[in-house]
Amino acid sequence: MSLHAVILAGGSGTRFWPLSRAKKPKQFLSLVTDRTLIEETFVRVEPLCSSERTWVVCGKDHVAGVREALPDLDDEHLLVEPAARNTAPAIGLACVHALREDPDATLMILPSDHHIARPEAFRAALSAAAQASQNGDLLTLGIQPTRPETGYGRVPAARRRKATRCVRRRRVRREA
Repeated sequence: MSLHAVILAGGSGTRFWPLSRAKKPKQFLSLVTDRTLIEETFVRVEPLCSSERTWVVCGKDHVAGVREALPDLDDEHLLVEPAARNTAPAIGLACVHALREDPDATLMILPSDHHIARPEAFRAALSAAAQASQNGDLLTLGIQPTRPETGYGRVPAARRRKATRCVRRRRVRREA
């Protein structure tokens, strides 16, 4: 199996304001350790796939931040979105490039701004998901929510922890 990591590093810097800004969103902040969140993501998956099989997708405003945070990333693996269009087009851009380079690649799509308290357990889950996806399935890893959150969707699980459907988040209009 040829496992590749795709790190999504877009963002507008609004969710962690005032620390984050448009030119320095959350992934470029050192919040939990002395490394930035994007560095933590890169280091977290490095045992599964080397920098030669790691891709980062970002906007033009974040190129310098990615290069500074990840000096070992191949220049050809830093993909700059022509326009910010959200998650699916960023993933599509990475797929085109990664599969052109390695047609047998299995891709892990990872956010650049998460803290993972147990990286070994996370890598084990990623490895299991990569093995399970070898027949072409798409897999989603999720966590048990601790509270309601309108900003995210949810993936209901069946008894065997296999997703049965994905429920998209909905914008809720508040009555005044």
